[in-house]
Amino acid sequence: MVQNKVFADFIHANDVIFKHANGMRDIFGLEFHPFYEIFLFLGGDAEFISGSFRTKLEKNSLIVIPKESFHHFVVHGPEEEYHRYVLNFTPFGRLQSLIEEKMQDVYIIPADEEMLLHFKRLEKHANDTSQYKKELLLEAALTDILLCIDPTKNIDVQDTLVAINPFVEKAVKYINSNISSISSMEEVAAAVNISPSYFAHIFKKELHIPPNKYLLEKKLVMANRLIDSGVGAALAAEQCGFNTYCGFYRMYKKVFGVAPSKTKKAKA
Repeated sequence: MVQNKVFADFIHANDVIFKHANGMRDIFGLEFHPFYEIFLFLGGDAEFISGSFRTKLEKNSLIVIPKESFHHFVVHGPEEEYHRYVLNFTPFGRLQSLIEEKMQDVYIIPADEEMLLHFKRLEKHANDTSQYKKELLLEAALTDILLCIDPTKNIDVQDTLVAINPFVEKAVKYINSNISSISSMEEVAAAVNISPSYFAHIFKKELHIPPNKYLLEKKLVMANRLIDSGVGAALAAEQCGFNTYCGFYRMYKKVFGVAPSKTKKAKA
């Protein structure tokens, strides 16, 4: 496959999606999502940002991202050079315990040759005509990749990590602990003892997302989790701090593509 061309190849299964891509054509602006992600950076000039650190990505860096965890990729170089493999998945079957064990925190580890081979095998079969065969390969590859992941290797890249502004880190922790009760960003600014204008400026500068959008996305993925667990849509909206169901409905459908009440059916 020509590597300087913008493309996105996928393998879809019920609970797992594999993507091999160059460029940013398929990227949308949701920094939180209700599924787990394993991201293998293959090339380009890009930076990874979490709620506590940021780092320039080196070739063959593997990023482990738990569900509902803030993350942002900033591409500095040409779009067509932004090259990666991505696995998105939810816990399922016999893999549920392994997924929950390996995917507890955001961290970065170097991918060795064995890890790369698992992803390359998926790339090789992305255009097979047999969906059944692709689904079997996808589950087998995800199992092998999870087994290969060793969180202790995170120490190998610690020297490249840069801590985000301590005011922003404190604000992130405050928001995450008070999602449903926060009434304004002025409240968050007061909690970290800085002015609202300075807070808005440094938050967006550090995380590449306005604080009110951060809070909104956090509320939406929390509501998605509640609804998926069986909580009624109206009650989920109330528990996540939305003032009106109408506003919640409109934002939820825009982000997830389905009405809140249709969430479980869409997942099935």
